[in-house]
Amino acid sequence: MADLPHNLCFHAIDGSVISSLHHLAESLEWMSDDTYYYHVNEHKNDFANWVEHVHSNAALASDIRRRDSRLGAAVAVYRHLLGCK
Repeated sequence: MADLPHNLCFHAIDGSVISSLHHLAESLEWMSDDTYYYHVNEHKNDFANWVEHVHSNAALASDIRRRDSRLGAAVAVYRHLLGCK
């Protein structure tokens, strides 16, 4: 899976740049809780929005929104990448 052009990448509050779904899964594993909860709260989920609108994957975005932690979100992305249901 190819990396996205810089202008379509996810730019996290900590300065990291996420360029693919695989990179998103890895980043979710290791990012700080402060970074994660800056982008995810009761009003928004920036990671899910990016997946839905940039990657055109509403099903994965919905799965990410249902998860209640960054590791849960990482599992959702990894399951998608592995083709698990």
